[in-house]
Amino acid sequence: MKLLWPHAQHLYLSPHLDDVVLSCGGMILQQTTAGRSVAVVTVFAGSPSPSRSLSPFALELHHRWQESALQEEFSDPPAVRRIEDIRAFSRLHPTIDVIHFPFMDCIYRVHPVTGEALYVSEEAIFGELASADPAFEPLEISPPVLDEDTLLHCPLGIGHHVDHQVVRRVVDGWGFDASQVRYYEDYPYAGEPGAVEAMIHPDEGWIPHITPLSEAELESKIAAVSEHRSQIKTFWENREAMAESVRTFSARTGGERVWIHAGQ
Repeated sequence: MKLLWPHAQHLYLSPHLDDVVLSCGGMILQQTTAGRSVAVVTVFAGSPSPSRSLSPFALELHHRWQESALQEEFSDPPAVRRIEDIRAFSRLHPTIDVIHFPFMDCIYRVHPVTGEALYVSEEAIFGELASADPAFEPLEISPPVLDEDTLLHCPLGIGHHVDHQVVRRVVDGWGFDASQVRYYEDYPYAGEPGAVEAMIHPDEGWIPHITPLSEAELESKIAAVSEHRSQIKTFWENREAMAESVRTFSARTGGERVWIHAGQ
């Protein structure tokens, strides 16, 4: 399967339909405002077949998302989330190229032989990657072609969510020059004490780059995150708690921070 990648000066890879706006919304706002082209590709944005039997864990998450979204029609949760994603980036800037790949979130992925669900609990989705996980191959064999002035932004993998692990491992395997890759801190997982330090070891040549955010830029980011209504209660009690958490993390880091791996 050959993937159709966009061409942009900043190419962001988002495991799920809220990760990039949560982690990099302010940077993207600055880049687009400055006239730079930005594309955001969400890797695991596909909808499972209506005939597929879902695990009790997946159904539980659907129920949680529906309650958070306050939406009666929820027969296709990923479709709802894709609409939320488009609205979120529209709040930041109308020129952002929003792409949704058809691959399944880990809660829908099954063993290619037995058909059994691979990740059936909270512990599983933050655990080890299943050896039979089919997510790798289509990404590994069809990397993007980066222009000379393109920067590729991908998650560090903070929080150890299996979908974040997949994207990080695939990007590292593509072998792009380190000067073209930026690793963003997976928020809100990065807000946990010691979470960033567990991924970044000074003796491995990691260089931080901080983008300060103005109060207006921070508020625009919060407004964009708010469009992901189905996901708010996954991490916070309500929108106000989310906004306060985003402001606190931004103050702690000095804005939004990415890392360049310069090597030893």
